[in-house]
Amino acid sequence: MLKFRKIAFVLSLMATPFGANATEADTTAAIMQYKDCMYLNNVAYGNINPTFIKDLPIDAFATLEVSYGAGTGTITKAGKGAFHQLDKSGKTRDLNVSVYGVRKLRDVSFEGGMSYNNGKDNNRAWNATLYQSEQNPFMLADSLFSDYSTEEFSLDGRFSWEPIELIRFGVNADYEVGTTSDEQDPRLETKGMLFTINPGIDFKVAEYVKIGATGGIRLFNENAKYSTVETGNSASFFVMSGMGTCMDQGGTSYQREVKGLAYFADLQVYWQRPDYGNLLNIGFEKNREKATDGGNTYQFLGGEYNNMKISANERFSFTKGKFIHNFELGAAIEDIKGTWFYQENVTDPTTGQSQWVVMDQDDEKHLEKRMTGDFAYRLDVLSRTGQPSWSAGINAYFINSDMKNNPSGYYQKYTNIKAGAFVKKTFQIKKSIFSLSVGGDYKMNLSNSFYMSQGERLRDKYTFPMFEYTTADFYDVYGKLETKIPIPGKKFKSYIGIFAEASTQRYIGDLDRFNKTAFNQFGGGANYTF
Repeated sequence: MLKFRKIAFVLSLMATPFGANATEADTTAAIMQYKDCMYLNNVAYGNINPTFIKDLPIDAFATLEVSYGAGTGTITKAGKGAFHQLDKSGKTRDLNVSVYGVRKLRDVSFEGGMSYNNGKDNNRAWNATLYQSEQNPFMLADSLFSDYSTEEFSLDGRFSWEPIELIRFGVNADYEVGTTSDEQDPRLETKGMLFTINPGIDFKVAEYVKIGATGGIRLFNENAKYSTVETGNSASFFVMSGMGTCMDQGGTSYQREVKGLAYFADLQVYWQRPDYGNLLNIGFEKNREKATDGGNTYQFLGGEYNNMKISANERFSFTKGKFIHNFELGAAIEDIKGTWFYQENVTDPTTGQSQWVVMDQDDEKHLEKRMTGDFAYRLDVLSRTGQPSWSAGINAYFINSDMKNNPSGYYQKYTNIKAGAFVKKTFQIKKSIFSLSVGGDYKMNLSNSFYMSQGERLRDKYTFPMFEYTTADFYDVYGKLETKIPIPGKKFKSYIGIFAEASTQRYIGDLDRFNKTAFNQFGGGANYTF
């Protein structure tokens, strides 16, 4: 990963908080409520095209934040664990430090940030990956539960340049690196890296209308190594090939490298009037990841994953008096294919060394078609400062998955929906502002079907428990309290923020595995904005 140091250095220049105080045009209220301000005043906020940062409503600010969060399961029935996916932890802790900033000059705009996360997961198993795609079925895993430590560092930066009024250029770059490890045999250490870069452009085709385009690549690399201190004990490793089907590997060590390359392209149609705005984004992405086990001399192909995704997203915003309405729609389809290589271990008669030789391959070993859709509506009521005093919203999410694993004819299918709502009140006491947010979600399975033979080794230990959680019904509620306090200063304006939040997710179905279980999370932190 040393070759990415120069890239990281360039990104750090883009992601610097710029050390700039807000200009007079940026009101105190806008800085103190910058997340609401940037969302409500830029219909393209958060879009992948970097040129749109030119339209951010705040010219300059930076914020530094330190936060801590923890999650733990509530066990209310003897013998039952917390409500979480099998390959996740029932007890988590995370310390995060981040910085984020915006700086706009006459023709040039910058936005970026960096973060460091230190996490602990207790009693976790069944997944040795870090940044590998969640839909990639070709995982490396072991079944022994142990405690994991994870460290991650991320750096992102965006740049936009407007040489003339009719055209803008931009570039976005994201870099993420991390490692996760445990201290119990078999000891796992996984190191991963993600790097994304995409240039962008937009053209002004009418007084209020722009057409934009962006495209780029995402590079992925991950190395997982198992080792044992007590070399007399042999461990079992599972080379997964979809839906829990696997090939067993045993020994005192095992090694895997996964490399990936994704390329993507997005088109935008964007128009913004003083009281109306609309953004339509059409996206295409193709992702490929391939696993190779055993190091440089003893290579076994651990599967090749391919995913093609087409998406469309629409956001419409309009203002009437002190009310701002935002509507969002999204849809995506994914076509996932996993290729498995049938190999034999043969010995080279000339060298005496053994090696894996591909005898055949199945391009349809693992197949999945996914369809997702989402809807959101948000209403904001503005105060005299021009920032929201009340915010409320509703949202819904839909997913349909049809997965098959060949040649045995195994399958799992499900359709889930999730609906939620929130309300937020922001009020001012003297020069400080306070906000209270509460909300909740309800997730329900509409249909599901599953088939895998009883003789499959991991059916009841891994595959079916994973499927039961995916199709489980639950609700969650959450709340957050935060405040921003201005620090006195004649020329330099700055603010201290403090927040605390908590949530609980509770299973409401009749599955014995999750009966009366829950997962609770809480967190808090402080930030400094200037």
